[in-house]
Amino acid sequence: MGHIEILEKLNTELQKDIQDECQVIYILSRIRKYLEDKNEKKQYIYLNFYCNWALHSRINDTKAVNVILNDFISGKDSGFLNFDYLKNDLKTF
Repeated sequence: MGHIEILEKLNTELQKDIQDECQVIYILSRIRKYLEDKNEKKQYIYLNFYCNWALHSRINDTKAVNVILNDFISGKDSGFLNFDYLKNDLKTF
């Protein structure tokens, strides 16, 4: 599946009223696939992290987001819990 097809599927899904977890998982899986196909995971590190988090029960490589995770763990949440990083990356995407 090429990038155009992935974007078309994403666009179709995003036109719908998102009402359940399955829709969110599908959207995040298509975004992740697009980022991988276009080699843009580093451009959208937070979006890629949240996509991985939604699709996997364990994430071993968190280097790209260590700063926000460490802030969260130490009690200095700088936007991780309210999804500020995800929202910003989604808007840019």
